[in-house]
Amino acid sequence: MVETQETFIDAARSAGVRHIIKFSGRESGIGFNSQNFISTREHENIEDYLVNSGLQWTMLRPSQFMQTYLPGKPTGVNLKQNALILPLKNAMLSPVDLEDVAKVCMHLLTEDGHEGKVYEMTGPDAMSTDEVCEIISNIIGRKISYVRISLDEYKDALSNSGALSAERINSLLQLAKERSKCAESYVKLNTHKRFGIRPTNFAEFIYKNAAVSMKLNNSKNNSYFQSCWGCVNEQQHGTSIKRDLFKTLKTKKNGNKNFCEFTGEGP
Repeated sequence: MVETQETFIDAARSAGVRHIIKFSGRESGIGFNSQNFISTREHENIEDYLVNSGLQWTMLRPSQFMQTYLPGKPTGVNLKQNALILPLKNAMLSPVDLEDVAKVCMHLLTEDGHEGKVYEMTGPDAMSTDEVCEIISNIIGRKISYVRISLDEYKDALSNSGALSAERINSLLQLAKERSKCAESYVKLNTHKRFGIRPTNFAEFIYKNAAVSMKLNNSKNNSYFQSCWGCVNEQQHGTSIKRDLFKTLKTKKNGNKNFCEFTGEGP
């Protein structure tokens, strides 16, 4: 990734391009050491190269994506076992919906005035893996459990899938190892606020993707889905979904780390 993107920066400068928007990344876990994960480390190296290139620059740094929990992903729900099988211990994460990120990209690509700016993004919900599973279970009407495994077991599972390169497996192992150290997570919604984008909460994201990704019997759960969807839409800013609806989120207030930057209020 580093060589490719640095070559691109050089070519853009030679071609007279004046401004590059770098799609980067930043983990939401508090205490996550980017130097221990190859992808964030490489993103940081590329950012440094871009800043020192003489070009105008903008950095977009979303956290992990909600889409990674969908079935079929290496870190997604296993519907055959009704489980989310990961070595994350009690890690807290604040994933963001890629659709929210895409909306920000549209602004960056069509508006002026973003030179020299860094835009970080998370979702509005800081969640443990158990809470992720509880939200999914309540939305799809099917019990999904978090199954905690060791890094060695995770490596074996990834290798046995036959779908991933050794490089990709190593990257996922680094990521899981580092995320498992993070018992708290930042919630950063200033970018959503800056561009007037309502943050998608995790329950709403699962609801939107449930029919396709979870192969649900919609008629069986239709009345429950309607009540959930209505309440999700009633959220003023798409902040953490009401506990009395799904009985799931336990977003802990830790100083100013987990407050909602969109409303300026704590969870």
